Amino acid sequence: LNVDPAVLVRKVRLINQDYGFLEKVGNRWTVTESGRRLAHWTEETLAGQAALLLETPRIRISAFSWLVEEVLIPNSKSLEKNLRPHFDLTFRMAGTNLEQELLSNRSDFVIHGMAPTDPSIAHKKIAALPWVVIVPKAWHSDLARLSTADVLAYLHKKPFCRHADLPPTRALGFQPRTMSNLHTDSVLGLRSAVINEIGWSAVPAMAIQSALTSKKIYKLDLKLEFKDDFSIWWMRSRKDSTSLVKQLTPWLASIKIV
Repeated sequence: LNVDPAVLVRKVRLINQDYGFLEKVGNRWTVTESGRRLAHWTEETLAGQAALLLETPRIRISAFSWLVEEVLIPNSKSLEKNLRPHFDLTFRMAGTNLEQELLSNRSDFVIHGMAPTDPSIAHKKIAALPWVVIVPKAWHSDLARLSTADVLAYLHKKPFCRHADLPPTRALGFQPRTMSNLHTDSVLGLRSAVINEIGWSAVPAMAIQSALTSKKIYKLDLKLEFKDDFSIWWMRSRKDSTSLVKQLTPWLASIKIV
């Protein structure tokens, strides 16, 4: 150890007196049970730190279930391919309080259709994405040959399925004359209602990509003023997030909506 024997003995005695990790048995110093536990804990800690250094860093992104399902996961390969350095991706399908995902450090980023309200959360708007009118596939043949005025007259006779938190006049710009008995607080619920021919509805265009591709529903060419401000959120205190936002922004902007 390149230490004077007398100095070493004094250090050993101090460890024994101050911490109890060593004890003298006969003419020899041995490690006590608490000393063995400390050595075991130290070895485990060092092994854990070594494993962390070898582990690929991870980005945790939260969004509503329909946005994760319809947009983020289907386009995740292009993001993973171009991220520098390489990151593993975790997508969290969160509930209504997406700000809490960031404030509680459960996620690194949130993708949302509005700006956050908490001042500690920064955000950047990517694009204004429209809401659209969708109807059951079975109505397509009737509606395809109608004028815009006749389409509206047709819809007024059919039940409108509304979002519980969004007045129809705000989503559509007018009040449907026939309302469905079904209300839901979920965009996925509205999509399901239309697929199952319960009625028609208005939903974010991003929420119906797979249903349009598989021709389970039909999108009408009715222009709605209501839009989502497609945005990315992150904690202002996370300085490491800034460079990642610069990579995430063009990826989000490149996503194509049918």
